[in-house]
Amino acid sequence: MLAFEQCHYPSDGPEGYIADYVYFMGFLINTGKDVDMLIENGILSNLLSDSGAVAQLFNSLSKNIWFDTVCHTDLIDELNVFYYNRWCQRWATLRRDYCNTPWCTLVTGAAIAILFLTLI
Repeated sequence: MLAFEQCHYPSDGPEGYIADYVYFMGFLINTGKDVDMLIENGILSNLLSDSGAVAQLFNSLSKNIWFDTVCHTDLIDELNVFYYNRWCQRWATLRRDYCNTPWCTLVTGAAIAILFLTLI
């Protein structure tokens, strides 16, 4: 599909819909753990032997795409700024470790309220 798009729809430029998808997924996926996370969140479905094969597939496909990366530089920069923001990391840790179920959220909220009332 990627080759068909790049050969038969040059009016869309080198960045077609499938080329965009393959390039972006190649940017996101580096290891089998990345693939496992995308599968758990319902973004990918794996019909290959293992997650490492999917990572290798996307990385090999994205090598053969002629691509103008200028259009995606802003998106990549925004993702990196968001990822390295300390408040976003702390918020993600709070949600992952202490608020993963409704009961944990309730207990964490009660503990914070008791700590706040104790300080007052």
